[in-house]
Order: sequence, then C-alpha cells, then structure tokens
Amino acid sequence: MFTVAVCGVGLFFDLLEIVLGNALSVVFSAPPHAATSRELSFLLSSLYIGAAIGAPACGFLADRFGRKVVLTLILFRLAALSVCEGMSPNIATLTLFRVLADVSIEAFWPLVVAYLTDILVLSVLLLALAPRSRSREPVYKERPR
Repeated sequence: MFTVAVCGVGLFFDLLEIVLGNALSVVFSAPPHAATSRELSFLLSSLYIGAAIGAPACGFLADRFGRKVVLTLILFRLAALSVCEGMSPNIATLTLFRVLADVSIEAFWPLVVAYLTDILVLSVLLLALAPRSRSREPVYKERPR
C-alpha cells in the first residue's frame, strides 16, 4: 500500500511539473522577465525533447537493472534538478535544467505503470490462489453415507 501511495504522489508531482510549463510561458511572456519567442519556444518544447530521450532510455535501464532501482534514481534526479531549476539565473539555464528534468518526468509514467502492474498483478494472483484455510467452512465436504 505504501508503494502505491508513493507512486501516486510521484505522479501528482509529475503532473505538477508539466503544468508548470504553462505558468512559465505566462511569466516569461511579460516584463520584467520577458524572453524572446525563440527562448520561450525552447523552454516550452523541453518537455517533448525530454520525452523523446527519457522514456526509451529509462525503459532500457529499467529492464536491465530493475524498475524499482530506476524509479528511485528518477525521483532523486527529479528532486535535485527541480531545485536547480528554482535557482537558475536565466532562461537558458532554466531550459537546460528543464530538459534534463523532463527526461526523468516522461520516463516516470510508463515505469510506474509497469512497476505497479508487476506488484499488483502478483498480489491479486496470490490472493486468488491462496487456500481457503481461514474460512469457517471446510473446503472439502465428505459425502453422507
């Protein structure tokens, strides 16, 4: 249950990071932090650049080293890069950190789905196949003679 909750919180922050791109477009379109249209387009497309790189690369790493290990590394990387995004001095540095963070963001969704499928399918199968030794009714009833 704890694992499912952690994955849910991670997905929430993943969506929050994606929505942040819309807020950044508003902030950098108006003075005093006005950016050129080219800088703004690079900033907003960083999500798609990261998606093209992150999902296949992290999927390969997850198959090789395990989903849990890669998910943990993705979350730590995302936390560190989010702090770096907050401290970036200009839009070019922010765009660089967003591309690096979006590699982790876009790899998180498919890995969480695969990881939860592995965990939950196994637990459901174990519950379905478990013997009924806890129930009060006997599993095998003898025929009356």
